[in-house]
Amino acid sequence: RDFKVKMEYEALHFSKCPNPKLARFQGKDGIYSLKAKVANFFGAPLPFDRHDWTIDRCGTEVTYIIDYYDWTDENGETEYFIDARPTGISGLLDRFRLAAKNWSSGE
Repeated sequence: RDFKVKMEYEALHFSKCPNPKLARFQGKDGIYSLKAKVANFFGAPLPFDRHDWTIDRCGTEVTYIIDYYDWTDENGETEYFIDARPTGISGLLDRFRLAAKNWSSGE
């Protein structure tokens, strides 16, 4: 699932790089992202794991932060949520572009 989310962002750059590749990844369990810390300050749970993936976008390295969350629903079942997003200013622009694309297509 987390690779699929990253590929949604990479699809925004398909015309420049049709074959992005995983360059490396790093597990960062217990090192919380700024977004996770801020959300936790306002009452959200902290993620149970974090990974940073670096994608080689045809010579340009792009880093993604992936926070993994779980919780128990009202039926006692464990639910999972993956928050994957590119970092930096260009990543922020990609997040806006993908959100606008999904909104305009009704997703």
